[in-house]
Parts: sequence; structure tokens; C-alpha cells
Amino acid sequence: MNAVIYCRVSTKEQVDNFSLENQQKICREYAARSGFVVVEVFVDEGESAKTTDRPDFLRMVNFCCKQKGKIDAVIVYKLDRFSRNVGDYQAIRAALARYHVRLLSATEQLDETPAGHLMENVLSATAQFDNEVKSERVKQGMKAMFDSGYWSWVVPLGYKRIRNNAKRGTIIPDPEIAPIVVFGLTEFSKGIYSQTDILKKLTRKGLRTIKGRKLTKQFIGRMLREKFYAGYVVSKKRHEEAKGTHQPLIGLEIFLRNQQVLAGKTFGTNPRPKLRLEYPLRGFAQCPNCKKPMTASRSRGHGGCYDYYHDYGQHRCGKSFKVSDVHQDFADYLSQVVPIEARLRLLEAVIKDVYGTKQQEAGQDQKRINEQVAKLTVRKSKLIDLIADGTVSKDDGKQKLEEIRKETEELMLLGAEMTADGFDVGTAAHRFAQSLKNPSQFWKNLKVVEQKVKFQSLIFPKGVVYQNPGFGTSQMGLLFQLTPDLGVEKSRLVRTRGLEPPPLAGLAP
Repeated sequence: MNAVIYCRVSTKEQVDNFSLENQQKICREYAARSGFVVVEVFVDEGESAKTTDRPDFLRMVNFCCKQKGKIDAVIVYKLDRFSRNVGDYQAIRAALARYHVRLLSATEQLDETPAGHLMENVLSATAQFDNEVKSERVKQGMKAMFDSGYWSWVVPLGYKRIRNNAKRGTIIPDPEIAPIVVFGLTEFSKGIYSQTDILKKLTRKGLRTIKGRKLTKQFIGRMLREKFYAGYVVSKKRHEEAKGTHQPLIGLEIFLRNQQVLAGKTFGTNPRPKLRLEYPLRGFAQCPNCKKPMTASRSRGHGGCYDYYHDYGQHRCGKSFKVSDVHQDFADYLSQVVPIEARLRLLEAVIKDVYGTKQQEAGQDQKRINEQVAKLTVRKSKLIDLIADGTVSKDDGKQKLEEIRKETEELMLLGAEMTADGFDVGTAAHRFAQSLKNPSQFWKNLKVVEQKVKFQSLIFPKGVVYQNPGFGTSQMGLLFQLTPDLGVEKSRLVRTRGLEPPPLAGLAP
């Protein structure tokens, strides 16, 4: 008679007299005593018996099917090695019976009598009960650990798990990776960088996934939404969260700001005005009557189009002002502004210092990129050898070589973006500082609306109040002050209306 042996062990059971070697020995001894010739041994290592989805278990069933009439029995150490689910056990046993294959236990007394079948079912049900009790205990233990703030699963990028004196895993920030993760999360919270920008920044710094793969935009998105970095553990399955026992990498405020940026929201109480070069003072200049930030729009009439600044909202005062008049008044107001010489020199020094720091960081990033390119070159060389000796097929090799080529090109492109050959920061900083000595002309010459708005905010951080004509005294930025002579006579600022029509009611912003 012929028989096959099936052995299974889970990782935990290796030390508990269930080792594979011990199971095989006892099964072979049983086969010899019972007059069976062992023709094949099937082994599943580290597999649970809760399901039948086990590689060698399925191979064993398939083997008995193909060898129908040639295999008389399947020998196991105990029935719980075969299955810990009554339904699966009965189904597989019935399938083996159709091939005239018996299921035998080397350590349990089973036979084909009614009493033997009852005992077989009791043992199978007992194995399932034991498995379910263990599973419930594990779930309760993990739930208790979660509620106490301990994370039992894989830690996010930037953390690592170490063993403490109590032999319990302690989660700590990875000293090499955590600072890069913090950099990316903090940069994104500023609201001026896209996920693609953060991807490039972190790639330059040599950051890769836990498995050593290159970062993707999807990975960056998951990282930005990971509350673990703010010191919380979150169960998506139970929709619960708890304060974690691990050290947070960022504050909760940064995490919440990142969620706002991801949702496309702004941080201010008022919606951000639409930026257009025709209306750089929109949202910046305030109405002289209601002191609300003004918007701007175009009115049609008398054969022409006319631009106006005006207030908006439910309680608008209805006043409006020609855009050209407001811009001229603002330029005149800027002509009264001069930079503080000592602070201007300090600005030059700060620009040089910041640029120097950025260049050092860029140099370090470039070094990391070069190291990654070198590793890819080695991988490419080894892969070519494997293709040549037939270890890797030509089709698979071609695909992997293409992946290496693309990754290398991406890294080299990132490196090229960081180079600034021939750039003289000293000269550039001096020219910029000198241009600030004439703020009015500098503002007029700016042709990018974002730059214009930033320059306005640099001089007047809190905005300006329009007086029609002119502007009221406003809070100045650290670099600037008003000249002692506030100079421009009111009479010169009074504008005479032309033949354009008055602004129409209900102007669309």
C-alpha cells in the first residue's frame, strides 16, 4: 500500500514538539508499522490551518487526484495539522474518499466504524474551537494594545521597531530617515508645494520606500494622510483612533494643515482672491468706507469697458473706484517709501547665507543622487550578465532594463535641476537690494502677478486702506519706512472723471 505524508507547522509551533522533522519521523514510523510505503512528503511551513489555501496542501490533494487508485492513505501527525475548520475538513475528506484515499493520524486512534467517525468529527471540531479561541484572544489582546496607544502592525516610513528590556517592541524614529520625512511633511504644510514637488524634494534626498523602491505620487499622498506621524494610532477597520505611545514626528497642527492643503482649502478666514495682473490690489487694498478688502471687475457701457475696484458681499457699501486711479495713487504712495539702509545690507547678507545653506543641501542631495545612479548602474550590469547566462529571460530582462533606464533618467534630471553653474549670488543679491530703493518703479516693472502681490505684502504686511484719493498710513514691513516728507499734495491726487459711465450695479467679481 502507498501513502503520502502531510506536515504543517506555524512559526510559533516550531518550538513546541510540532517541528517538521519530528512530525515526519513519527509519520514515517506509523507508516512502517502499518505496512505503508511513503511515496511523497508534502510540507507547509509557517502556514495556518484556518483555510485550505496552503501551497503544499493543495499540491497534495492534486497529487492524490492524479494518482487515483495508486494512493491509499494520507498520513498526518494530528488532525489539526490537516485542518482547523470543520467545513473544510469534511469537504477535503469527502474528496479524498472519492479517490479511495483514507485519512490517518499517526497519534490519534481513528477507524472506519461509526464510533471512529464520531471521534474524527469531535477531534476536527475541537481543533476548530481551539483555533477560534486563540484567534479571539489575539484580537482582544491587540485591541487592548491599540486602546493603550501601542501599534502592533508595520510601522510607517521614518520609524523602526527595536526590542526593549522587557522584550517588547518599542517604536522609535529612524535617525536617518525621520528627518527627511519631517522635512517633506513640513514643506507641504506651507501650502505652496504640490505632491509632485514634495516627491522630487524627497527623491533628491535619497528617500525610498521601506522595501527600497522609488517613491511615487501615490505613496506621498498616503504619507501626508498618515496620522501616525502626528502621534496617533488609527484603525481604519474599526474607525477608531487613540493617542499613540510613540514619539510624533510632527505636531497635530501640521497634520491638519496638510489635510486642508490636500482638500484644496486655504488657511485664511476669507477666500483667496483670484490673481490677475490687471488687478494686483484685489484683496489687498481696503475700501475707504467699510474697510473691507476690495475685489475688482469690468463694467461695460457707452461703447467701452472700464475696470473698477469695489467692495463685495451681502452688506456692500456700493462704492467703486477706477482701477487706473487706484494704481496711480498706489504708485505715488510707494514713491514715498524707502528701504532702511542698514536692513538692506542685512538683507543682502541673509540672501547670501540662505543661498549658501541651500547650496550645501543641494550638494548633499546631489551626492545621494549620484550614489543611487551608481547602484542602478551596478544593477544594470548584473542584470545583463543574468540575461546572458540565461538565468533571466530576454523578455523579463528587457522590461527590467527599461525600468532601470527610466529611473536613472529621472534621477539625472533631478540632479540637473539643482545645478546653478555660473550664478553669482553676491551680484544678484546686491542688484535686488538696489532695486528696492525705488519701490514704485520696481512694482510697476513686475510682470508676474504673484511676484507683484508678494512685493506689496513685503512692504505692507497688513494691506492698505484706500482714501480716494491716496492711501492712509499703513503698517510697514521690517525693511521699509516712509520718507520724512509725506510729500504728494492732495490736490495733485484728485482725479477728474472722463466720459466713462458710472459703474453698473451688481458688478460681477
